[in-house]
Amino acid sequence: GGVDRAKASGATLILTADCGVCAVEPVAYARSLGIEVIITDHHRPGKTLPEAVAVVNPYREDCNPPFKELCGAGVAFKVLDALVQRISPEHRGAFHRNFVDLVALGTVADCTPIVSENRILVAHGLKAIAGGKKQGIKALLLSMNLTGRPLDTEDISFKLGPRLNAAGRMEDADLAFRLLTTKDPDEAEQLAVQIGALAEKSREETARVTTEALIDALAPENARRRVLVLARERWGKGVVGIAAARIVEHCRKPVILLSFDAETKHWHGSARSWGDFSLHESFQACSELLGRFGGHSQSAGVSLPYENLEAFRDRLHELAEGKISDTPTLASIEIDADVEDGSLWSFGIVEQLNRLAPFGRENAEPLFMTRGAVVHSARRVGKDGNTFTLQARLPGMSGTMKAVWFKNGDWADRLQTGDEVDLVYTPKINEWRGSASVELTIKDLRLSASAP
Repeated sequence: GGVDRAKASGATLILTADCGVCAVEPVAYARSLGIEVIITDHHRPGKTLPEAVAVVNPYREDCNPPFKELCGAGVAFKVLDALVQRISPEHRGAFHRNFVDLVALGTVADCTPIVSENRILVAHGLKAIAGGKKQGIKALLLSMNLTGRPLDTEDISFKLGPRLNAAGRMEDADLAFRLLTTKDPDEAEQLAVQIGALAEKSREETARVTTEALIDALAPENARRRVLVLARERWGKGVVGIAAARIVEHCRKPVILLSFDAETKHWHGSARSWGDFSLHESFQACSELLGRFGGHSQSAGVSLPYENLEAFRDRLHELAEGKISDTPTLASIEIDADVEDGSLWSFGIVEQLNRLAPFGRENAEPLFMTRGAVVHSARRVGKDGNTFTLQARLPGMSGTMKAVWFKNGDWADRLQTGDEVDLVYTPKINEWRGSASVELTIKDLRLSASAP
């Protein structure tokens, strides 16, 4: 294991980031080998903390910081910031400037709330990322055509974050580490290309696992399951988390996807929740069936012996009784305002809304609804034709406005010129090749009730 490799390399200290708060036995083993351990983590602690030199975690029962909801990178950043302040306070500003980009990447990619300290870190970090001071980030931006405009949190959530994570999902996380730390522009360019290739493989594997998991989720025996525990032997451990999130969107129930490891004789996997069902509390309640687990209320990782699968499945179903319906619930969207006059969307208004950024969890982009928009044209775009673009005349407008809906290309085949639709959307300023325009990013769409 990792502790043995550390000992073989001559290490005398293990310093963790984003892990270790539940690693009671591994820490004890490391100490027995003469290796000290310092843990920095943001996952929920168990009943017993590891006997490390230090366990830095904002969720410790004896810790009450002004802001708890940092990601793993945020906790590590705070530890290093305190260290710099202690030993070299004159370099604290330079430390912030050099590393706030990495904190922003971690904060957004890990879906932590974009409020309080996180909002400040992400706001400064987005500017640092766009500045491209790190050769690896600069190469990544160039490879993804993300240069020449301001970046927002969606660029991290849907582009940069998944691209960097692809290396780890395909079991070559060292590539991402090298990309983020290299100072050689040529090496950075080569690594960005390699990671891009891995990202394509990751997309293919994710699509395969998602398709197979959805088939299992829709099987008759799972119809009344309050929690879906789906397991196959050949699912890639690196992509089951993404696939689980997609099954949750479809089935609107908590989902655990498990892959079998023949070497350890254990199922290993990822869980994503729905509603208020706490995965961490549920795993604690059936911990006697599990090998290891950790995470948060809405997302977690878990492993369990091969023979415990059915008992685990049944126990979670029992724990969800009274908390989750045995039939799927309808998804809902909370609208911030109805907009009856589409001419409202000027550059000035959208720029005012953007002052509320950076957006993310607990600081969501404002959502607006406009009824009775008249379709002028609709078509599929993108490499796979899965994105839908619409030109529509909103009430109060003489001309048309462009709207885009990602992952919903099939709507292009369902609409005709003259159809009236109700749109839920966020307005954006789209900058492309030196020109800028206001367009809408669609979040939901339906045919208007008044339409013939």
